[in-house]
Amino acid sequence: DRTKYIEFEYHENGHWKDLSLPTAVELLDVKGFTCYWADKAQLWRITGCMFDFYHRWHGWSNLACVHRSSSSLLAQIMEDMFVA
Repeated sequence: DRTKYIEFEYHENGHWKDLSLPTAVELLDVKGFTCYWADKAQLWRITGCMFDFYHRWHGWSNLACVHRSSSSLLAQIMEDMFVA
């Protein structure tokens, strides 16, 4: 894959109201991406950390997803932000 980073908003408006967050994150995981809830200064990993509640929740949020390629410095930086 050429794409290294994807950021998107998740909410209940437009087409998103018919989609589930776990489905989007699982699709990106299969494509080699790790996704995080994104705040201005913090990340919280959502890939591999799903709860049943996420199948019903449609609150407004930002997600940042990075490709897990072996040479991805960005992936390491984002994971370090999550762990910190």
